[in-house]
Amino acid sequence: MRTAVEQWLEIPSDAIQIISAPGFAPRLLIDGLPEPGFSVSHEAGLSLAAVNLHGAVGVDLMQVQTVPDWHAVALDYLGAEVASVLSGMPEPTRAVAFAKAWCRREAFLKLHGLGLEEWRTVGGLQGVGVEVALGEGMVGVVALGSVCADTGLSDFLCAGG
Repeated sequence: MRTAVEQWLEIPSDAIQIISAPGFAPRLLIDGLPEPGFSVSHEAGLSLAAVNLHGAVGVDLMQVQTVPDWHAVALDYLGAEVASVLSGMPEPTRAVAFAKAWCRREAFLKLHGLGLEEWRTVGGLQGVGVEVALGEGMVGVVALGSVCADTGLSDFLCAGG
C-alpha cells in the first residue's frame, strides 16, 4: 500500500505512515495532508485497499462461493428486499449476487465507521458503491460518501495485491 500511495502522490515513502492494530480500523497518515479515508479488506490470496483524500471510504472483497444458509444470512444482514431478489435467482447467479450484496453491505458499514450488525439494527446506509473488477471468482466493492463521489476519482486510489 505504501508503494501505491508513494507512486500515486509522487512522494517519498518516509512521508507515509500506516498504523494498524488488532481490533481497530487501519489508519493512513501522509505528511502535509489531512488524514485521508483508508479502508482495507483481505481474502485468501488477495488484499484490497482504498484511499480517499476527501473523506471516508469503505472497501470489501469476497471470494464467490455457495453459502449453505444464504437466505437466513441475507435476511439477517442484507435485509428482506435483497433476500427476496436473491430468492428468485438460480444458484450460480445467486452466489455472485450474494457476494456482491455482502461486499456492498460491508463496504458501506466501513464507510460509516460501523462494525457488522444485523439489518434491523443498521438498515440502509447512504453513499455510492462502485464494483471493483478483481477477476474470476472474486467480488469487490468500494463505498464513498455521495459528496466525495461528486468530486471525481482523481483524489481516490484503490489498489489490490
